[in-house]
Amino acid sequence: MLAEHIMQQCNLSPEDIELIKEIANVMQYFANLIGSDLFIDCYNEDRKEAIVVAEAKPIGNPSLYTGSVIGEVASKDNEPAVYTALSTGMSVRDIRTLTQENKVVRQDVVPIKNKNNDVIAVLIREQDISESIQRKKKHKELIHTKEYLCEKLQKSYGDITPYSPSIDENRLLMKEIHHREK
Repeated sequence: MLAEHIMQQCNLSPEDIELIKEIANVMQYFANLIGSDLFIDCYNEDRKEAIVVAEAKPIGNPSLYTGSVIGEVASKDNEPAVYTALSTGMSVRDIRTLTQENKVVRQDVVPIKNKNNDVIAVLIREQDISESIQRKKKHKELIHTKEYLCEKLQKSYGDITPYSPSIDENRLLMKEIHHREK
């Protein structure tokens, strides 16, 4: 989906608008391929805000958005990668950020440059990382449990001589803890 009328407000030349339209025309294929939401943002007329001018939601994968965000402003606080790529012309990858709907995502942003090598827009990929966040949380809980169990084992078996059969039990329990953590 493309908002050509919004691009008119972004001080883009007709050639720049055509370039963005060409990219927007193939975005849906790439959104489907990678299973992520894609967007194109441009600076507004006074170059103080970035506005979404094109979007593609993956078909077959859930989108991070319930509705269209075309015409929405990308918040400088939530999406600093967009502004960095627009102002520096450098790609910004693997940034954790918030969407317009306040969902935590991984964002990759690459500049779109015209034939004069001027940055006219940015292409943005947003990927849901909620499962990854849950896995990290679970991992931290497992580490905490492991540390707790290790402490308990050490207190229970700390005064046993090194050649006692209980040491073998201790080692076996430690192996089990490590196995469960993995």
